[in-house]
Amino acid sequence: MAKNNSATKSDIRAVKSDIRAVKSDVKALGKDVLEMKVEILGELKDMREEFDTHQFSHIRINDELQEHDGRLKKLETAKI
Repeated sequence: MAKNNSATKSDIRAVKSDIRAVKSDVKALGKDVLEMKVEILGELKDMREEFDTHQFSHIRINDELQEHDGRLKKLETAKI
């Protein structure tokens, strides 16, 4: 800056250039954050699908065990 504390055109241009650079950096950072968010949401979706599949397999196994238990009880009580 000039010695009289007044901004020159050159000073103003430098500040504007700095502001543009900061805006560009912020925009790039925003893009990076958005990309990370998309990646995280994708992984959460995959985890949820895996969990649901796992839970379904437990339900299926429990249903089969109940069916087998019923069949065994019928066999045990059947008169031979």
